[in-house]
Amino acid sequence: GNGMGAAILGGSLQAQDLLGPLRAIAIQSKEGIAILDEDKKVLFINSQFEEVTGTRLDGSEGQMLTQVVRDQAFGSLLTDLFERAH
Repeated sequence: GNGMGAAILGGSLQAQDLLGPLRAIAIQSKEGIAILDEDKKVLFINSQFEEVTGTRLDGSEGQMLTQVVRDQAFGSLLTDLFERAH
């Protein structure tokens, strides 16, 4: 499908602890996946996410996802989803 997912990691585990295994899953996935740290900054996005959103990992790594997505409506949707998650 054309689904996309975002994993927001928190708690005692650090996002970097899980980045390797999550990146391996994201690379194999047919879905668009963005892996974010607890501050919603991009740790990794897979090629499907890049294709669907036009957002590239190169240049967005370490930046807040909502600030690097090209589509303004998608950025607004992300902001809304993140606010509801807390």
